[in-house]
Amino acid sequence: MTAAFRSLKEDGMPLLKASRVYHVPETTLRDRVLLKIDPDTCVMGKVPMFDQFQEAKIVEHFKNMAALIWIHATGVCGCCKYIWCPAWYTHQG
Repeated sequence: MTAAFRSLKEDGMPLLKASRVYHVPETTLRDRVLLKIDPDTCVMGKVPMFDQFQEAKIVEHFKNMAALIWIHATGVCGCCKYIWCPAWYTHQG
């Protein structure tokens, strides 16, 4: 986005060409050129709710819960094929 805006302002590249070269939506680029949107503010998407450590903990929790549900539904551990495996927490299947 910044490179497309710079090409428009500094190099005089046409708007349509800049949008195609830099794969930026034409209307978004036009809004920044016409100062409908501040060109310096470029927020893409939402701010993450969790940091990477928290997300990894949640993923691990979901994996453990899925394994527990599998054991309760089938009566068979998915890793070692034991019936009601006593150490299913230690398995990494």
